[in-house]
Amino acid sequence: MASNEHLSLISQGIEAWNQWRINDPQTRPLLSGVDLSGMDLTGVDFIKADLSGTTLNSTNLSKANLSGAVLSEADLSEANLNEAFLTRAFLFETDLSGADLSRVDLSQAFLSKANLIAADLSGACIREADLSEAVVGWTNFGNLDLSQAKGLQKVQHKGPSIVGMETIYKSGANVPEQFLQGTGLPDHFIDYIKSLSGEPADYHSAFVYYSLADEALADKLFTSLQSENVRTWLAPIDVKMGNKLRQKIGESIRLHDKLVLILSEHAIHNSWVAHFVEMVLAKEDERVNTVLFPVRVDQAVMEIETGWPAALKNTYHISDFTLWKDTGAYQKAFEGLLSSLKAASSRPKSGI
Repeated sequence: MASNEHLSLISQGIEAWNQWRINDPQTRPLLSGVDLSGMDLTGVDFIKADLSGTTLNSTNLSKANLSGAVLSEADLSEANLNEAFLTRAFLFETDLSGADLSRVDLSQAFLSKANLIAADLSGACIREADLSEAVVGWTNFGNLDLSQAKGLQKVQHKGPSIVGMETIYKSGANVPEQFLQGTGLPDHFIDYIKSLSGEPADYHSAFVYYSLADEALADKLFTSLQSENVRTWLAPIDVKMGNKLRQKIGESIRLHDKLVLILSEHAIHNSWVAHFVEMVLAKEDERVNTVLFPVRVDQAVMEIETGWPAALKNTYHISDFTLWKDTGAYQKAFEGLLSSLKAASSRPKSGI
């Protein structure tokens, strides 16, 4: 529970707060569950503070000292933590999506199940930090040493991430292959010998976009594609996304190979699907190869004669997975989809 006295002190500004911490270093700050969003807390002394469940989204915490602080289930989305100290901080299930964590000291921090989607961790220190079941995707792991981080093999990848050559050199061979594959690094980088050869990447990656009502098919496609060495990520369209994540998904449309969109009566009435298809159509004009591979589980999209569904039908072949629960029918449909995904031919103006 938050202390009214401590809330009053922080509202007086950083100078008054930090002076209180100097005068009374033994008292633990209690600001659990309060709303500090959007505040300028540059250089604040939050050592060992209880900030569990606190709202700190878009807050400026640059150069703040949060060593030993409890930030479990706190909202630090889009927060600026540049050059902050979070050594031994407790960040269980903390939302750090879109946060600037560049050059942050996260040594020995506990980040299990933290949301690090679209976060910038470039240049951070994560020595002995525990990232077990942390959620990443479009995350910047540039210019840092991953070799002493814990739980990397259990990280959940919701999309590709940035792992630069500086990170490869600093980390050496001490990073789990499963983690590197999840970030989207091609196999010849992971193999090291070919990583400096300059050869083009020879691998395939795919996103599967789906409504949560169609999750069973999405999971089945994920398993099948992974077994065929297609690096795959799942992206539910019903989940609330911030602007930064939407921007990152837009970049993925441009940068990554294939996008599988599961169409159903649930999906076609989702406003984000229309936006997604329009983004793909615009981006695909900039590319040589086909980007979008729609599949359908019912007749809904085929019965609409206007708008984006009609444009989609006129531009693409839509794979028929209406009988996907039947093993033989699923395998036949999947083999056709897989063949299309791996094809290197240019997209025709109508059909694939």
